[in-house]
Amino acid sequence: MKKPHAQKVTWMGKRLKDMYPYATPREMFKYRMYKLKNLLLRIGFIAFAGYTIFTMGQSIPSSKHVAYAESNQQVTVINKTLPPILQKICTAESPTGHNKPNGTITTYVNTNRTIDIGKCQINSIWEAKAVELGFNIYTEEGNEAMALWIFENYGSEPWYSSKHKWK
Repeated sequence: MKKPHAQKVTWMGKRLKDMYPYATPREMFKYRMYKLKNLLLRIGFIAFAGYTIFTMGQSIPSSKHVAYAESNQQVTVINKTLPPILQKICTAESPTGHNKPNGTITTYVNTNRTIDIGKCQINSIWEAKAVELGFNIYTEEGNEAMALWIFENYGSEPWYSSKHKWK
């Protein structure tokens, strides 16, 4: 009967047996387990990083996935000017305006995984209502119109977290 082929354990291209000829089977096993553990840690880290990047991409709306209302009705709210207190709120919420200096829409991801969008930082929980009303909160006009609607119906309460900046 033939002797089974001995497994070659290498490190940096050299066989472990050549570097340490008196390695016992137990030491070789420990070394293999150390290498396996490191490999699994690397795979786990890459999987975690990939999952995190994927879920972050899901939480930030892009123009490809945003449903816009087809507005057949004329919206008269857009033509109204913002009240002074709402102008202060919008400036406090987003000092750079609707767009960041690099041209992207100003957004902020909250701890509860909702997103504040645009000049007046309209929370993503209002997105369905905005679509229902015919507003596109990803445009500056639609963002202001939705902010005005929220302000007229709910007052300044939705912006209470930045109250210290605009009060």
